[in-house]
Amino acid sequence: LAVSKDLCRKAKLLSDKSNVIYLPNAVDTELFYPPDSLEEKFAIRRKLFNIEEENIVLINTRHLRPVYDHFTLLAGLAYLRKIDPKMYRRTKLVIVGDGPLRKYIELFAYNLNVSKNLVIIGYQPRRLMPMLMRAADIYVNTSLSEGMPLSILEAMATGLPVISTSVGGILDLIKHEENGFLIPPKDYRKLALSIQRLVKGELMHKMGKLNRYKIVGDFSIEQKLNRLIKIYENVQRCI
Repeated sequence: LAVSKDLCRKAKLLSDKSNVIYLPNAVDTELFYPPDSLEEKFAIRRKLFNIEEENIVLINTRHLRPVYDHFTLLAGLAYLRKIDPKMYRRTKLVIVGDGPLRKYIELFAYNLNVSKNLVIIGYQPRRLMPMLMRAADIYVNTSLSEGMPLSILEAMATGLPVISTSVGGILDLIKHEENGFLIPPKDYRKLALSIQRLVKGELMHKMGKLNRYKIVGDFSIEQKLNRLIKIYENVQRCI
């Protein structure tokens, strides 16, 4: 079973094509859902991050490891300051996660002079993830490779627009300029420009709504169970 079309294609190059089946990851849409109102979002934001409602909150929930390339996130923040100082002052990047690169990421942020716009809250229990997502405006991802990340599925189910590198199974989820923005790996300039365009173009609500609709329709737990049942039924008929 391959969780993305990219992995499915690669697996078929290595083995009997008939033995590889695409079965994407899924998310609990009753656990991850959009906030009922802006007031709810702002209340969660103040409680969890001590960030005020006028801020634009970018969220990333990946471990602080090389493959997730948090350095490009910070370089994107620095470039946003250059091209749009007013928007930069309103922007906060919240990283939910921990790992061996944390001190290097904090030092990089200090050297770029973006520490005031960065909030690293470290590892958080899974039960808090839905609330953390509901406090954000945009999900940002700069990973260098992927299968099909649950973090992006969770963000989409929460009604967040996504800016992500165009790698792996992310291409199964995000269509560029329709429900998010896709950027090349390590391209901090396009990251900053995508943030600017998403906010100034007032696309956040539209793209977030499309993402919620897409996840409920195609990537819910119910959809995955139905697909899995059909796979087992087909296997049983072949025995």
